[in-house]
Amino acid sequence: MTPSPTASPSSPSRRWAWIGGWGLPSTSLHQVVNACWPDDSHEFFPPDSNSVSRAQDPSFQIIAGYSLGALLLLSSAPDQLARPHLAIAPILAFDAEAGQGGLTPQRSRLAVESRFTQSPTSSLKLYLRLAGMNDLAPSDLPYALEDLAWGLKSLGTAQARSDSTARSQLFLGTQDPLTNSAQVLSQVPNLISLPGLNHDFRTLIPAVAARYGAVHS
Repeated sequence: MTPSPTASPSSPSRRWAWIGGWGLPSTSLHQVVNACWPDDSHEFFPPDSNSVSRAQDPSFQIIAGYSLGALLLLSSAPDQLARPHLAIAPILAFDAEAGQGGLTPQRSRLAVESRFTQSPTSSLKLYLRLAGMNDLAPSDLPYALEDLAWGLKSLGTAQARSDSTARSQLFLGTQDPLTNSAQVLSQVPNLISLPGLNHDFRTLIPAVAARYGAVHS
């Protein structure tokens, strides 16, 4: 039986570490996540070079990564994923040319990188348009410029490890504009497809919570 998505009044609260997506402020996840798991506590990290190591703090019972955050988790060695963890809207490798289910041609990612050097906020708008979340394009930088640059570069270089995906709980919308869910499912049998959903965490995370809410080993 699938556990309840939220802790019951008699259940001990759990502490989650969340690694967010590129170009999104950590606060953008707050309302959605807190509504899905209101009895638990949540800490949010931008997807930077230290986010996975920060999420290894032993005070966290569950680690969750969204989009680039999921890629950072899945590209980590499996010994860093000993605790229950979720990969939501996972990216195995961003570029279509990598053959890992990515739908974005390398030239499009490079266009985002090129624009980033000239206008970071314009680059964010372009990327979020690719991801189908135009309305979330920020007018200001959502977190540190150097961390944004690092994350954008990581989209082009990081690749998920098969030994890490095998130990992960992955959830991907079948209409994700960045990833071919059927191709990823053929490569990662433990992937859970979410019919009709796209890359938008505002619908993805409630779907994960409603169907597979409580994480277990």
